[in-house]
Amino acid sequence: MLTMAGCTDKGRKRNENEDRFGVLADQRAAILADGMGGRLYGEVASTMAVDILSWSFVEAWPASASRLPQQDRAVLASNILDGWVRDANNAIWVKAREDERYAGMGTTLLVLVEVGNQLVRCHVGDSRIYRYRDAVLTQVTRDHSLVQAQLDQGTLTAEEAAKSAQKNVITRALGSYRDVKPELGVETPRQGDVYVLCSDGLTDMVSDADIARILAAGGGLDERARALVDAANEAGGRDNITVVVADWQS
Repeated sequence: MLTMAGCTDKGRKRNENEDRFGVLADQRAAILADGMGGRLYGEVASTMAVDILSWSFVEAWPASASRLPQQDRAVLASNILDGWVRDANNAIWVKAREDERYAGMGTTLLVLVEVGNQLVRCHVGDSRIYRYRDAVLTQVTRDHSLVQAQLDQGTLTAEEAAKSAQKNVITRALGSYRDVKPELGVETPRQGDVYVLCSDGLTDMVSDADIARILAAGGGLDERARALVDAANEAGGRDNITVVVADWQS
């Protein structure tokens, strides 16, 4: 079973927090969004994304999924989640065009939800999901970003990517276009696995090695989420920081 706790902070350099997150204990789902587009705009987009997905989980998560054969549940959930994310994208896109105050707004998105004995994950943008297993931290999402595309093409090294002035240029976001292609995947968790959902306010400030070190220190989920946020602030806190820590117990 998935248990979760989250924490968010505006950081030390920003006046507003455009990140939003939701932890839905009854539905065993976590949602995280990092808004973009400047003051007011980004927070509207991220709030819409979290609210729309939260409502969908609470009101429309199909009870029939639990009656399907185990091997089919994650496929059904992935298809449903794909549709919900596209609906959220359309709602943000329409609002941005109906009200000129919100022109250019958008948001990244992360979703992690328990489906039977598996986890379905979804992401759009450069917010990340990590898995901490057997003292090893693994990034299980792949950034939708310009730098990641350059890495994939071999035109940029990992060292160059870390220093690139374009590392926060994302190539996919909710609300930027009429349609969006969310990336979905299925995790088969093991006893004691820990998952971390986070905005780039964490990963731009705290190395993977330090994230692993903080997780290894133990403590409750709330404590670990707060410790990660504190670490990002101690490193400079240049952006809003949001973290959800989820633990899998069979």
